[in-house]
Amino acid sequence: MAIPSDRILYMEERELYRMSMQMKEALTSMRKRSSRDNRIVKIETDLCYIDRELEIRESRRQAHREYKSSLSNKRSYRL
Repeated sequence: MAIPSDRILYMEERELYRMSMQMKEALTSMRKRSSRDNRIVKIETDLCYIDRELEIRESRRQAHREYKSSLSNKRSYRL
């Protein structure tokens, strides 16, 4: 499941969540069958990239909320 890292940047969030869930399920079933499957490492790596992208997006949303809040606080002081 090789996903180019530049593609991850432009994927919709729901698609990232869906892929993350599918990869986690695949890892669980692969680990039950064989812990030495070479594909496990590749899926784990891709999953890390996807999870990191989701974390970055959430951090951006939080920073934006804080920025908007600080703007409205500044506006209320002016009035």
